Amino acid sequence: MKTILIVFVFIGMIMAPLHASDKSCVRCSNDLIKAAAVRAAKQCDIAMTDARVFFHVQGLKGSPDMVEITGTPQMREDIVRLNGKTADLRYRAEFLQWESSFVVRYNDAAISAEQIYNLFQIAGFSVGVGEWRPEKNGQFGMFEIAERP
Repeated sequence: MKTILIVFVFIGMIMAPLHASDKSCVRCSNDLIKAAAVRAAKQCDIAMTDARVFFHVQGLKGSPDMVEITGTPQMREDIVRLNGKTADLRYRAEFLQWESSFVVRYNDAAISAEQIYNLFQIAGFSVGVGEWRPEKNGQFGMFEIAERP
């Protein structure tokens, strides 16, 4: 097993379910990040069921299931329709500029570091993370890899 550090710079806004441990630290679930890359695997002719076990996203700073988001959130209120009928309000954090760093642990016998980078690059363009992302006909939550060792 090998690990690589991935640093994202996110383009556009993100609206996502977040967790605030204090005012200076906002986090989102590792599952959001991993799910985007797993979905992108389908576009690379890698079975999504295989991709799920080829790599794992680990949080930094001792939080195994969360990834820290760097940026300044704003509260956003949106009207949503439940089942296309009933209107309801949703309150979400919105980041106009943001970035995140995390470690990806992967099985180098099954997938290469280059393939991992490609999955995340494709995920950032065509899948995204959070609400109203490209995968769901939106324009938020897009990202690109900022640094590569």
